Amino acid sequence: FGAVCCDRDDNLLRIVTRAGVATLPLTADTSAPTADWSCYSAAVARRLARNFGDNLLGVDLAIESDLPEASGMSSSSALVCLTFIALARRNSLAAHPIFTSARLGAPEHLCHYLGCIENGSSCGESLPGDAGVGTFGGSEDHTAIMCCEAQRLRVYSFCPTRLEADTPFCTSLRLVIAASGA
Repeated sequence: FGAVCCDRDDNLLRIVTRAGVATLPLTADTSAPTADWSCYSAAVARRLARNFGDNLLGVDLAIESDLPEASGMSSSSALVCLTFIALARRNSLAAHPIFTSARLGAPEHLCHYLGCIENGSSCGESLPGDAGVGTFGGSEDHTAIMCCEAQRLRVYSFCPTRLEADTPFCTSLRLVIAASGA
């Protein structure tokens, strides 16, 4: 999963992928076809405009991924995280009073918010929800994507997201994952 981002001087989010091009306005009523991959970025655009104002500046994103669609490998959550990171950087959201008061600078709080963007839930009183993408999930995938670190094992609890344990991974050990096929 890789991306290149370029700032825009208008309020449009333009995303180019192998699957096509989506151009989405950064407004509180942004929508995309629910069966289309762009509904994830539309949910981010709509939610950021709802939570941080309609005067957001846009970006052009070119995204490349070798993850198969609907493979269960969190590509939709990765798209939510990537879209948020690009728009938050472009609009200096980390300096926004709501961002600060909601403590989104703390990784676990941010991951909880990203899960709320995708599922449509409110994230406290200052970050009201909306339709999301039409599926109800949590912040587990967002936390794995945003909080992973090489050579570390971390245990999180969720609702709200909270780091429970963090320990170095012994490099002489190997993780083996097996599926029974049942």
